[in-house]
Amino acid sequence: MLEKKLIARSNKAEYHYDHENQIFYKIYMDMITLEDIVRSWEYVFRENLIPPGTRGFVLDYRNAELRMHPGESHGINEFYDRHLDVFRNRKIGLIMEKPDQVIFPMLVAAERPMYYPRAFCTKEAAEEWVLG
Repeated sequence: MLEKKLIARSNKAEYHYDHENQIFYKIYMDMITLEDIVRSWEYVFRENLIPPGTRGFVLDYRNAELRMHPGESHGINEFYDRHLDVFRNRKIGLIMEKPDQVIFPMLVAAERPMYYPRAFCTKEAAEEWVLG
């Protein structure tokens, strides 16, 4: 399997792309707020980092600490709603090891079942689900 290629780096995230599997990766670092998540996606869109044909996304939160309260999951859904051209019909695998992080994909999916976020403990499990 080919290594995923680093395509960009911003203040709180690195962005990689696996051309073989057509998965876009975002690896978060440091303390992350809802605003940081939105800004990182806006950076991705502005810089046109998501190649055509991307099958899905793997977002890695293992090196990050979420500074969000559960009610902010609504803000994630609002952001997805504004960018359906990117997120519609694409799975989003989240790598999360901390219990306080796992609540967010559950709340997002409960409010908007058309989005496909799901939390996993390993990169391999997230990739398998995105590709499945």
